Amino acid sequence: MECFKVQRGSAMIEFCVAMLPIIMLGSLILEVAYWHTARQRLALAFSQAVDLATMHNGAKSVAWRHLKKNRPELNIKAQDVNATADTTALFYEFADSALSQQYGQPTIRHDFLMAQHEKFKSQGWSSGRGPRSGKTILEANTLSLTVTGWHKPYLTWLGAAMRLWQGHNRIAIRLTQSALMQSHRFEPHVSSREKKVTPNISDQKFIQPYIPRAWKEEDRTGGACGAHECCSEEPANSAEWLEKNDN
Repeated sequence: MECFKVQRGSAMIEFCVAMLPIIMLGSLILEVAYWHTARQRLALAFSQAVDLATMHNGAKSVAWRHLKKNRPELNIKAQDVNATADTTALFYEFADSALSQQYGQPTIRHDFLMAQHEKFKSQGWSSGRGPRSGKTILEANTLSLTVTGWHKPYLTWLGAAMRLWQGHNRIAIRLTQSALMQSHRFEPHVSSREKKVTPNISDQKFIQPYIPRAWKEEDRTGGACGAHECCSEEPANSAEWLEKNDN
């Protein structure tokens, strides 16, 4: 009988020791479900945000404001919304000359895509792809953004453990979304000093395309393109596309 008295309560201790990892595992499963729900909500809001940006000349600030309003719990900052790739080559090759002069900054036309594609193919671009960017006019009119949301764990002990491990208690959620432009696309991060002055155009003659300062004039004739005819021929302006597709 004395041996039973010595072992009294041991079963309860063994049960608690065995249940502790089971409880932690179950709570982690619930945390994963909570994170997945937050990710799905961000994906829906981000899809709407990118659609809004395509209607506002590709401005990522429009997407950020939409996310800040609809998903404030993810603590998304302006620098958390970015383009997936550098667009300098796209605007160098595909900027519409007339629209660039009209708006005072590099602008890619979002309509008459087939006419633009055929024009670039006639200039010698293989499959209509620019020699620098390797993209077509359709890809140049596709806005691709990436966002990073910061999810706060529901479990207090998990947040404390993450703070000790990485210095903060947020889990990064990164998503990428693409959508076709619904308005003319402006080049991001163009200062007022780099914008072109709009001239008085009455005869609709060809306007020299906008050339960013980063590109040298010799690059258009003897640089990376070499003597490629794509750099030597003059692109048509929007008035010619309108006339060509009027019928």
